[in-house]
Amino acid sequence: MAVEPLFIATTASLLEQLRLSKTTDVDGLAIIDGAIQEVRLGFYDCLSDSRITVILAFASVDNPDSDDERTRTRAEKTEVMWVRILLITRLPNFFLDSSGNVPQVFNEEGLTREPRRDAKDRELVRLNAELLKSMDILKGGAACTIEDEVQASTLCPDVTPPRPFASIEPVLLP
Repeated sequence: MAVEPLFIATTASLLEQLRLSKTTDVDGLAIIDGAIQEVRLGFYDCLSDSRITVILAFASVDNPDSDDERTRTRAEKTEVMWVRILLITRLPNFFLDSSGNVPQVFNEEGLTREPRRDAKDRELVRLNAELLKSMDILKGGAACTIEDEVQASTLCPDVTPPRPFASIEPVLLP
């Protein structure tokens, strides 16, 4: 019996949101089921049973307008994010250790493409901060306002590319 998500309607819907809907390998699906189960338990550890029951009673809609609908949508997005955090560290190892048509499968799964380690670490830090913020809101905390956040971005690469002939050392003659 497959593990079902807590707030998302079906596992298939969760896999679509993670861009893993084409995953058919039994071992890969077992890793995904383990992550879903861990997230489900994590929600029960972080939120009370009564709070989860209340959130589950709210309607799940594509365009939330009321506070209740926004809370349910936030719970669904938080569940997807939490599963994504767990899979970012688990699935690349699975695809690297597997055999057969791994390169093709590996390249088709957007979540499992191996970025540079520092990029993955930054993404995990960002997702964990977002997860903590969402969990505080789901516990009944106040949602942050625009003034509460400062977001910045740069338009330059992380590493300056080498200039032409930069690797050529001048030769000094005696």
